[in-house]
Amino acid sequence: MINKCKVNNPMEKQDDFLDLSDLLTDIPDNNDNTIKTMDFVDAYKKFAERTLYLAKKARNEGLLSLEDDIDEANIKKGDIFDYGLRFSIDGTNDEIVERILSNLINQEKDNTLKRMKAIQKEAVFAIYSGLSSKLTISLLHSLSGLSFEEDEIYQEIYKDE
Repeated sequence: MINKCKVNNPMEKQDDFLDLSDLLTDIPDNNDNTIKTMDFVDAYKKFAERTLYLAKKARNEGLLSLEDDIDEANIKKGDIFDYGLRFSIDGTNDEIVERILSNLINQEKDNTLKRMKAIQKEAVFAIYSGLSSKLTISLLHSLSGLSFEEDEIYQEIYKDE
């Protein structure tokens, strides 16, 4: 259960929101060109913590309780997670939401960002479906490409087994 995991409320500080553009940094490659990269493990961990917090809240209080947790600024930036949650809370048909989010993911050129957006999409549906914390983190982990040892959130959720 999520209460076994030391997950702080990521909603307490606005700067704790996952903004993928903030996770991108410019680094030079071998040809002196600038390429975009991101610290995927940190971004994934931060996102997984937020997802588990919101999943628990939705399970205990209902989807409508997430209304104030959606970052409208992220939606305007095209954030898959907040965008998808907005549709889910509004009661949009899940097949339509799936098509919209999949289309947005398919437009992404960067493979790391594409993977993170795919994880975000699945998190939306995990919350919408009311999956348990263990199922939710297992789903996110299965898409992360991280080893079990690298996934601290997964380890925390499953530590007593």
